[in-house]
Amino acid sequence: MFIRIFNLVFFIIYTFHFLNIIFIPNEIRYSIMALYLVINLLGFIQKKSKSNIKFSDNDDFYLMNTIPKKPSPKDPDMVKFMSDLNESIENKKIEKIKVKNE
Repeated sequence: MFIRIFNLVFFIIYTFHFLNIIFIPNEIRYSIMALYLVINLLGFIQKKSKSNIKFSDNDDFYLMNTIPKKPSPKDPDMVKFMSDLNESIENKKIEKIKVKNE
């Protein structure tokens, strides 16, 4: 998202410069061009490292994540599961005590 916004701002600034609406000194203009190339190159490398599979002709990459998501203790499903598990363990302990007493 940052790269798209940066590219849009870069395009607008250079359009204004070429239309002589604003003046950009050479040092600043060359540093902006270098920054543009570096940011886009880093963005390309980052996208390329995530996935080599391209599902469409546009620049979007669709990633498959095969690592299962670990539930957090605050997840409502996990809280319910843990309470059910604790209840089941307590019931088994009570049943064992009843069997021993008989």
